[in-house]
Amino acid sequence: MIQDPIIIIGCPRSRTSMTMQMLQLSGLFLGKVIGKTRANPQGQLENHEIIGNIIKPELKAHGYDPKGQYPLAPLDWYNVDPNLRDSVLKIIKRQGLKDNQKWGLKALKSVFNWQSWNAAFPDAHWIIVRRNDRDIIKSCMSPKAAFMDKYKTKQGWQSWIDHHKEKFKQVKQGCKNVYELDTDAVVNKDFTQLKAIIEAVGLKWKPDKVEAQIK
Repeated sequence: MIQDPIIIIGCPRSRTSMTMQMLQLSGLFLGKVIGKTRANPQGQLENHEIIGNIIKPELKAHGYDPKGQYPLAPLDWYNVDPNLRDSVLKIIKRQGLKDNQKWGLKALKSVFNWQSWNAAFPDAHWIIVRRNDRDIIKSCMSPKAAFMDKYKTKQGWQSWIDHHKEKFKQVKQGCKNVYELDTDAVVNKDFTQLKAIIEAVGLKWKPDKVEAQIK
């Protein structure tokens, strides 16, 4: 039996890759993912096939930025895909998922069509990754993140962050299992929230490995 996934969402540059590293260390199966990049030297850990073949094409088909920057899907937009569950499971099983194995994906742009993902995986665990707005904006405007290129001002990036926050509210109201992780606390070695989430989703807490990864 294939379980519903753990879905990680959050604003890009919120340390979602770091969060995925912690979940992978705790036993989460990710399938075939993007490894080290200039912007994520410890590993981006995004399932390129699911992102590239399912999520981005859907946004593009409806006239929205497949990079999730501009133009953004309106707050009231969604498009339920009746084939989403089968399409995702076909990919992840081909990548090696076993029955009853905990699996997940970093799917930040799934938040723009979370209703479809919720319909496909009603028992999924959603983890909303948080970071303070100031540092998200600073990271978006850094030369290391040249792909974050649709806004040129702090005000522009703030409006983009605020749009994400409204979508996170919708996820919290509409999905069954939702957790929030403050990554500012994690990098300051306050693992209270992270430990609680890892145990709540059925993974194994490994403090030594987590702390080593933070270092």
